Amino acid sequence: MLHLLKLPLEIRYEIYGRVICSATKPPPSPARDRRNRRSLPDGSRDTQGIFYRTPDNPALSLLRVNRQVNEEVSNFLSYLPTRNYHVDIMCVKESGLWPTWSIPPPLPGKGSFSAPTQYIDSIYATLRIFNPPKAMRSYFRNGLTFHLSYGQQDPIIDGFYGLLEAFFHRGPGFTDRSRPEDDPGVAPRYIVKDIIIDITAPPDASKHRSVIVDDLHYRPDRLTSRYAGHDDVSVAPEERLAALMSRHLEMLLSFTPKLLNKGMLVYEQMSGSFVFVVCGKEYRRVEVEERLHKLEEVYLGTDGEPDLDLRGRFERWRRWVDERRRSMKEGLDLSTHRPVQQLKG
Repeated sequence: MLHLLKLPLEIRYEIYGRVICSATKPPPSPARDRRNRRSLPDGSRDTQGIFYRTPDNPALSLLRVNRQVNEEVSNFLSYLPTRNYHVDIMCVKESGLWPTWSIPPPLPGKGSFSAPTQYIDSIYATLRIFNPPKAMRSYFRNGLTFHLSYGQQDPIIDGFYGLLEAFFHRGPGFTDRSRPEDDPGVAPRYIVKDIIIDITAPPDASKHRSVIVDDLHYRPDRLTSRYAGHDDVSVAPEERLAALMSRHLEMLLSFTPKLLNKGMLVYEQMSGSFVFVVCGKEYRRVEVEERLHKLEEVYLGTDGEPDLDLRGRFERWRRWVDERRRSMKEGLDLSTHRPVQQLKG
């Protein structure tokens, strides 16, 4: 370490940058990445089936060297432009979603790790499809359970919405616990502009007769028509998953009856678009602002018998969310208060 301190400061900063911004290599498969994973701790239905690991932060070892290095590294971190993040997600059939955050790491804050700003430009998520390993602990099994009944919540929406909600509250790496998550009247901290979801070809040699059911347990009659196309082997598995995900995202943003309250949070925390990419090529783009304007046609029209209570809550929420989104576009500090916590009780 004495040799490091003898180097010019600009060279030391170059070394700090290479160490701190080194990428975390995604795991090759779920079979080789089970030791340090745990489920998101709040225990809600939406986070069932999400098995994450706390991202390594190379800055920690540097901060502990001595006072001089601590001051230099802290200064370097304060100017690090961390607004674009990458996460690798292993989509393990009938187990769940296994995210691994890579670069850049979250910054150390008081008691937790938090990004330097609540505004995130982009999250680039690489999604890989896997059958579950044969020798897998029961802890990891059946995290996302698929039901035959239409009355059940959709596990695809549950899982990916759980990831979204966790990011809105906890930021990159799911490490920021600075705001309470059990109070629906408190808005999450993080605002994200664009989320790019790049679904790659499965890295293994499996047939992937279904993209959501383990090949060993596959039966043509196992799932309802709600999952149409999941087992259409004439279509590449990565494209099948993109179709399912984009279709369910439309349900979420369209405020279908059972998803009213979940859809609210996306409009409150996202300013740009979802972009689905299949093997590096854009598959579908969903503009959040455009979808929000379409909601007026759904709730403020005159067709049918209106639900006056629902309409009143929706109008109050729209006035608030429109003002919030204007502030988001200007990068202003946002209120932590959510005046309308749910549209449908």
